[in-house]
Amino acid sequence: MTVDEHVDQAHSFISDSLALQQQGSGMLAAEAVWGAVVQAIAAVSHTLGTDVRRHPRQSNAIEQLFRRHNLAAAFEIDFTNARNRLHNHFYTGQLSDEEFEGAIEDGRSLVHWLLSLAGPPYVP
Repeated sequence: MTVDEHVDQAHSFISDSLALQQQGSGMLAAEAVWGAVVQAIAAVSHTLGTDVRRHPRQSNAIEQLFRRHNLAAAFEIDFTNARNRLHNHFYTGQLSDEEFEGAIEDGRSLVHWLLSLAGPPYVP
């Protein structure tokens, strides 16, 4: 996929997550935001000239990418939270309503921050 395709997919997943959340499908909404994180990371990796083709579970490659470009401090906690809270919620559904709301908003913020690194703002 190209940078633009990853960016478009990330935005699509964020839109999907909003609709799913409104429908009461929190587990699917959480996974859609996690998918948006994955797509945003791929967009940034292309933009920075480091095409990380590994699954985000293999986060060492992702973390190395961000360390190399001095983005690790801003990224590592948010990425870990998205992976550990949102992605796990898809499997377990164990976040409380309050935890879910915070995690999903943090995940969406992470996606928007990552996409700002990937290029100009998205215009639908």
